[in-house]
Amino acid sequence: MITIRSAARPLALLLLVTALAACQSGTDSAPAASPAPSQVASPNPTQELTLEEAEAMHPPAPTAVKAEVTADKSVRITWQTPPAPTVTPRFSEKIVEYRIHRRGPGELEMRQIGTSKTLEFVDKTPGKGDFAYVVTAVHENNVESTASDPAAEVKI
Repeated sequence: MITIRSAARPLALLLLVTALAACQSGTDSAPAASPAPSQVASPNPTQELTLEEAEAMHPPAPTAVKAEVTADKSVRITWQTPPAPTVTPRFSEKIVEYRIHRRGPGELEMRQIGTSKTLEFVDKTPGKGDFAYVVTAVHENNVESTASDPAAEVKI
């Protein structure tokens, strides 16, 4: 199983599906032409995957992510459950956990720092500096949503 864990998931999905199409067509490389923004190449070269179909394969992200510094210099992160999918999903809608990701001083990318089965998480060891957080929802069969919008950065 391939898991893509970044805000660039739609682009990574495009590259993965394009590579699969190239493998199935017997070529060594992906097609030279890029698909239109509203379409992604399908593993079947005679069909195309629409954005609606791609959305059906990726759960929506949690919403309203907030981060606040507590009295003991921890960071409490809260969020709301993701909205219902706008198309019939190809994944279980049951969320089994949330993954919390943080970017700290000097870091270019988010990295996972913990999980939660509720709608909050306390980051007890952030250190000093400015921190940003995003949350993903993990559904049954380890299907992970795209990342939420980041919470406003907090300074410790």
